[in-house]
This record gives sequence, structure tokens and C-alpha cells, in this order.
Amino acid sequence: MEFSNPGAPYIGKGRWSIPLYLVKHRKVLQLAETLGRDLEKRIEETQADNRTPDENPQTLFQTFKKALTKEIQNFSRTETPKMDHQIACLKKDLNRILNDPQDSIEEIQAKAAYIEERIK
Repeated sequence: MEFSNPGAPYIGKGRWSIPLYLVKHRKVLQLAETLGRDLEKRIEETQADNRTPDENPQTLFQTFKKALTKEIQNFSRTETPKMDHQIACLKKDLNRILNDPQDSIEEIQAKAAYIEERIK
């Protein structure tokens, strides 16, 4: 049974976070590094006497976070289907290997372990 309060406010989906499989992705790391270097240069420029309410480290960092989030979300939209396809192909290979009567048990276990590791 589930109890709910009909007068409770709508919470929504919550905050977005980078998917764990993208945290160590080479292209995502390069993107973050490039945007981070640009941020550093802009912050160093604002450290001089030309600091304004619109151009200060806090607003620059907020702009950086929004740009990085947007770029990673776009990257995720293109890369996730590719990864799903690779995983589906690996699962088919795993199923084929597990049902192959010609290999010995040791060979099946070794091949299956390798494919399971790649799926992870």
C-alpha cells in the first residue's frame, strides 16, 4: 500500500548529474579540460581591476557549469544509443558462447568472463 498526500507539492525529477559511464570517457574529459582552461583564463583576466558585477569569478563559474552540463547532455544523447547497441551485441555473443556445445567448459568460462567484463 502506498500513502500519499494530495496536497504535497510536485517535486520533479531532481537535479541532473553526469552519468557514471561518462565520467571517465576520454572525450568528456577533454571537453571539461578545454572549458576549464578557458574558464581559468577568463578568471585571471577578471582578477585585475576590470572586475564587474557581470564579469566576476562566481558568474564565470556558473556560466562554465551551465555550458559543461549542456555539452555533456548533448554528448550523452549521441553516445548512449551507441553504447546500448554495443552492449546488445556483446550479450548476443555471450549467449552464443554459452550455448556452444563444441567448446570445453574452461574455454566457455574464459570467453564468457571476458565478455561479461566488457559489458560492465
